[in-house]
Amino acid sequence: MSQLGGKWVSLSHIDWSRYFSGDLFQRTPHGSLYRDSWPSLFVGPPGSACSLHIDANATHFWMALFGEGTKEWLLFPPDQTHLLHPFWPPFGATTRDPIFHIDPFAPWADQLRKYPSLAGTTPYRVVLKPGDVLFVPCGWAHAVRNLPGPPTVALSANYVDGSNLEKFVAELKWQAIAEEEAAEISGGAAGRSAPVDEAAGRSAALLRAVGEGDFGAERGEPTEKAWGEFKRVV
Repeated sequence: MSQLGGKWVSLSHIDWSRYFSGDLFQRTPHGSLYRDSWPSLFVGPPGSACSLHIDANATHFWMALFGEGTKEWLLFPPDQTHLLHPFWPPFGATTRDPIFHIDPFAPWADQLRKYPSLAGTTPYRVVLKPGDVLFVPCGWAHAVRNLPGPPTVALSANYVDGSNLEKFVAELKWQAIAEEEAAEISGGAAGRSAPVDEAAGRSAALLRAVGEGDFGAERGEPTEKAWGEFKRVV
């Protein structure tokens, strides 16, 4: 339960959109990586921002804005990622997500002088207002900032469905292997045989759950779901 716009709102009274109700994370066992942490509540004061990034593990993303306040989004299609001067973590890192140093909210002329390839990009600008819902497909680079005015309150989640499952599994395999190797290296540096740490174990467990899950059990047109049904608590 949370207070939005001066009123208390219970999540049990929210119907989940049919467009996002097929979230496969909610069909994994309780305690699985990502299942219990999403959806998440975002509260941001005016002027706060999130730098340019691509969401991890080829997940889709949605955000619903409540209460008051507005958010500005800049989004870049996947086929323009190479024009954003990305840097990739070294081999063996636990993530393969690119890192960006450009600031798309800075004066564009200044950014173009530093990064001329930005001239070939066509960012999409979205101003999210209360009552709006935004969907960000996997692979889209994006930056967000809260505009002047009241603080923003939003509910959001990264998720996987049939449209990005194959890409997600490929990324999760990499993450599980990299985390296990990092744990072994850490144990070796300490002069002992260390078990795989909890995070690495959860990545591997999620991979097994995805492989063992009967994700084809629910067929037909997706439907709206109440919170309890969506989170599988009823």
